[in-house]
Amino acid sequence: MTDGHRRRPSVADCLLVGHHWLAHRGGFIGQRLVDENSLAAFQQAYDHGINHLETDLRLSRDHVLFCCHDARLSRLAGINQPIRAMTAAQLAQLPLEHGQGLSRFKEVIEALPQAFFNVDLKAKGTPVALAQLIDQRPELADRLLVTSFSSRRLAQFRRLVHYPVALGLPTLWVLWLLLSPLAGLGPRPPGQAIQLPASIRLSGRSINLLSPHLRRMAQRWGLSIDVWLGEPQQSPQALFDQGANGVFVDQLAGLPKPPMDPAGDSAISYSPQHCKEAHA
Repeated sequence: MTDGHRRRPSVADCLLVGHHWLAHRGGFIGQRLVDENSLAAFQQAYDHGINHLETDLRLSRDHVLFCCHDARLSRLAGINQPIRAMTAAQLAQLPLEHGQGLSRFKEVIEALPQAFFNVDLKAKGTPVALAQLIDQRPELADRLLVTSFSSRRLAQFRRLVHYPVALGLPTLWVLWLLLSPLAGLGPRPPGQAIQLPASIRLSGRSINLLSPHLRRMAQRWGLSIDVWLGEPQQSPQALFDQGANGVFVDQLAGLPKPPMDPAGDSAISYSPQHCKEAHA
């Protein structure tokens, strides 16, 4: 496992070429004793040596960013209310299954100043709120990779943010790189990371998405490939062997150290100007 307490180079200034685990919603060790997307979960992953933490961002009624995947609180807190209908003070007081409360994103980044965050903009208004937070704390830009399944939200964030921030590619771009024989001809993809399931099941067949073509396109454009376990699930370690740079994991117990890159570092190294070109 890499030393998660050693400060890494900036995500936003640079191009990721190493290998790393990403703790999905903070992950858990052994059995889940911490609530997903809670500060306790992120702290546990970081203390376990995982420096890349994945989370989802939603807004309270008073426009505070919270780490939460679901739009409604039914599964997490047993109340049938949308997050956006409650104030930050109300959300912070809600007890979750394992005793933690919902975490403000600002509190999480302040508690873990050396960690990197892969953030998914889940809701309307999150691009504005995150861009404003980066304006207040410009050093945060170096610690984020911002993604969304909504191409509109990603485009809005890219317009609003005033600092180079690493971006996941919009879904249509991922499909273009995955499927088109012309994807290597240009233009440059508007981001730094391809994020997708390692495999999908279609008509009863498992289709591996970590294809040689996708790996060539990632190499052509200097992109990292980050995958989550597909169907059927594969060994996380095997995904590095198939060309993944990062693997999203829930279970953190027993993870081996990621393989070394050609430079001899299992962490991350970078090429300057990459994010600046993507934001140009």
